[in-house]
Parts: sequence; C-alpha cells; structure tokens
Amino acid sequence: RGLGDVYKRQVRKGVENLSDIDIQKALNNARANLSKNKAKLEQAGDDEKKKASALALIQKWETTQKAIEEEIEARKKK
Repeated sequence: RGLGDVYKRQVRKGVENLSDIDIQKALNNARANLSKNKAKLEQAGDDEKKKASALALIQKWETTQKAIEEEIEARKKK
C-alpha cells in the first residue's frame, strides 16, 4: 500500500464521525481546495517548485474528496 492509501484511511476515519451536514461541508471544502490548487498549477509556469507543491496538494485533496464521497455512498446504503 502506498502513502495515498494510508492518508485515505486517515481521512475516512476522520469523516466517519461527522454529521451529514459537516461531511457535506468537508466535501465542499475539498472541492474548493482542489480547484484552487489546479489554478495554482496552471499559474506555476516553469517554476518546478510551485508545480510540485501544487501537484502534491492536488493529490491530497483528490484523495480527501474520494474518501468523503465513499463515506457518503456508504451512508446512503444504510
């Protein structure tokens, strides 16, 4: 398992205890941060350090978003 799996498990554990309203807020926050960092990646130009930073944050927020969405789907099945 990669670090992404570890991070995803940590996020999932954190969202399991959130109320439905708070989980929706967390999803909206993840989407906003993902959008913001994609814009930063586009603006980075040839700056490799800025690109690397934006890519790392994009990966983090994509993983967060996916974990939250999986929790929402799991709740729908209950």
